[in-house]
Amino acid sequence: MNRLLKIVLYLVLIALVVIVGAITYVSTALPNIDAPKDLKVEVTPERVARGEYLANHVCACMDCHSTRDWNTFTAPPKPGTAGAGGEVFDRTMNFPGRFVSRNITPHGLGDWSDGEIYRAITQWREP
Repeated sequence: MNRLLKIVLYLVLIALVVIVGAITYVSTALPNIDAPKDLKVEVTPERVARGEYLANHVCACMDCHSTRDWNTFTAPPKPGTAGAGGEVFDRTMNFPGRFVSRNITPHGLGDWSDGEIYRAITQWREP
């Protein structure tokens, strides 16, 4: 009985060391992303038009960040919901977890700096 107790205590001690090590690693080493750059993008009609083109046609950001009409063929975004987010992607859509698209309208990103938006797009992490 004494030997069994020692084995259990050693296993508990090893598990505790592994858990503390994992928590320390996650809290100090992750997320491993750079601080946002100090950017200030000048808003011009040309840049707004290019951003609209990129978000709607090239990168297709609005496909996920808008409410979609799943009862219609190809599930087009509902008018007036572009960028509003709230669409849920989960196991019912064969996703491995649950993801809710964020609001990427100026209202949803109102307190984000240009550097934080740039970092979110290029490094796929939230500020």
